[in-house]
Amino acid sequence: MKPFTKTISIPFVACVLILQASCVAPPEPSEFMIGTDMMSPDLYLIDTESDTRVRINLSKLPNWPGGLPLHTAILPDGRKAYLSVMSSDKDPLTILALRIGAIDWSARTAEVQITNVMRLEEPGAKPSMLVPTQTDARQPVTDRWIPTNHQLHGPTIHPSAKFVYYTQWTANKIRVIDVATDRLAAIDPIQYGAGTRQLHGVFFNPAGELAITTGFYFDLKDVTLYKVDKDTGNLTPAKVIPLTVNEKNKEYAAFSHFIHWLDNRYAITSTQQVGPTSLTPAGFTVIGPTVWLIDASEGQAALIIGPAKEPDEAGIYKPASDIMVIGDKLYVGEEDSMDEEVNADGYVSVWDFTDRTKPKFIKRLKPGKELPQDFSMTHELYSTQNGKYLYAQSWGSGHLVKIATANDEVVKAFSKEDAGWHMPHGNFVPGSLR
Repeated sequence: MKPFTKTISIPFVACVLILQASCVAPPEPSEFMIGTDMMSPDLYLIDTESDTRVRINLSKLPNWPGGLPLHTAILPDGRKAYLSVMSSDKDPLTILALRIGAIDWSARTAEVQITNVMRLEEPGAKPSMLVPTQTDARQPVTDRWIPTNHQLHGPTIHPSAKFVYYTQWTANKIRVIDVATDRLAAIDPIQYGAGTRQLHGVFFNPAGELAITTGFYFDLKDVTLYKVDKDTGNLTPAKVIPLTVNEKNKEYAAFSHFIHWLDNRYAITSTQQVGPTSLTPAGFTVIGPTVWLIDASEGQAALIIGPAKEPDEAGIYKPASDIMVIGDKLYVGEEDSMDEEVNADGYVSVWDFTDRTKPKFIKRLKPGKELPQDFSMTHELYSTQNGKYLYAQSWGSGHLVKIATANDEVVKAFSKEDAGWHMPHGNFVPGSLR
């Protein structure tokens, strides 16, 4: 029996304007980025050249369903976007279809419509998660990783732009949107039992024929390769790929967050778990934060960067939350969200990626030096389409940091004080697939 889902289709007749008097034709898309605030119903548009921000209070728009935003996705034309909104005891779990009209950067205004509300879970619905207990001081199990609400993470766009995918991290569902109708696709939700438990994103190769999902939770030590039906959007499991260092010595890495495809065959991922939990099989060792090269053709993964014990050491020092390759360089966002407190441990490590099997450590951007003094974590990385800038986001400290990739220097740091947001999160650049 298919789990209960309900889509509310809301017609939209008039153009909704944000601080503007009339509707005008939208300009050609510029280099910009969309994002949100996890603690308030605000949408942000950021011009990546001028650093100008436009803030839209979504709760003032018709059809706002309530709740707190989480992740945005925007199509290549920069005009149609989607936003996931978390559930609560009084708010449903929803995905909003948005229409972005004219953006006036000088006036800091934009035309935004909520064109449809896709309702996925009712208020008060509880997550379905296999929560471990703490067995080792190296790996705490904190309330941060025991959610009480439903959350949709990891939005991605199929290269055809026909389908948008979210993963219902707090359950075992892959949610699929038909872009043509702004409704849930006919094959939604995609479920494969424990195989789709606690996923964070469906990441497509450039051809759109293959996808890889990550296991974003304790002791999920595999990534899964799928074959993609480009007509229906359906996903068929092809191979479970373990992040196993040494089968004989029973060593593995776990808790992967993102996938970055290098071409149609190879991809990379990174891991966050630092020690064992009650879910770790007897006799096995969790080696710590790492980066892996995935061969989709062979269905295998190889460790290419291991853990580091010190910040100046070549290796991954803190949990590797995100990875991004721009040109011949690999960037790794290292965060510290695995313990009770998010402290001053947020880094971006930079690697020479000329040889993808043997990355060479260049440097690590650190709080109080290259990064703001109170920069506390690096949760997500975003590249502009021209590769000129890389953004490092820290919802923990409220920063969005802009890095020039030519010299890897910080050229702009938005803080929550000057930007007005509380927890920046879930950004997306038009033209990106994730």
